[in-house]
Amino acid sequence: MIHLVTLFAYSRSHPRYLNYVRLLRLWLYQVFTLTHRQNPCRITILTDGEPQDVINPLASLLILLKDMDVEVKKRKAIPNCPFFFGFKLYNLCQINEPFLYLDCDAVPLSNLNHLWTIRKDKPFIGANHQKVKGHTEHVDPGFLNSGVLVVGDPSFLSFEKIFSKVSLQKLPSVPGGDQRILYGFCKAVGYDYQHPQMDTSWNSCSGLTHFVDLSRTEAICKSDGKKVNVNHYWADFKPWQIDCPLFDYFVQSIDHN
Repeated sequence: MIHLVTLFAYSRSHPRYLNYVRLLRLWLYQVFTLTHRQNPCRITILTDGEPQDVINPLASLLILLKDMDVEVKKRKAIPNCPFFFGFKLYNLCQINEPFLYLDCDAVPLSNLNHLWTIRKDKPFIGANHQKVKGHTEHVDPGFLNSGVLVVGDPSFLSFEKIFSKVSLQKLPSVPGGDQRILYGFCKAVGYDYQHPQMDTSWNSCSGLTHFVDLSRTEAICKSDGKKVNVNHYWADFKPWQIDCPLFDYFVQSIDHN
């Protein structure tokens, strides 16, 4: 069974709370329809709030997805630390079994079993960032995007080991939070996190995505023509900011909350 992990840490006071809830529901729906029906999944949603505050907005959708195991777990954060490593990275390092990690704004457009099948090839696998105008065009695109990760050997993600090799004051000059740390760690220990079966199509910026069919299931990246397997709505490319047809269709036709 595929173990899939994500985070949801948006409180009700967040100005875009409802949009992020809808995005999480779309994420779950896509996992269910594209992966779970063929390859059963177990979902773990990590939160720094109360689990019920995450479960309640998902209740009606979870009835539809009733045979998919979804668990919400409250986890602690390191006090007085930025969220990206005091909560996200720290808690990913506490998982002691193989898992796939996807940000809750990294929405699958393909069966994630492809990534699960390569987990035994290397202990830790990720894809590099694309070159995106206004975001990453000023840096070498050859650096990790931590929004989608394959962790085949969880001992690789040792919080203590990582911070024995990297310093927050001497991180690589690339965008991001936890990904700067993970990228810096991989550089420090000489580890190549890339895999030939996981390219940027598995972590593709939604601002570059073009949906090519009316069913909104097939999409290509406008910069390289590759099929998009995971559509990542990072930074300023949230679906409500770019008028994403998949998100709009889901909200209007499937998600009636």
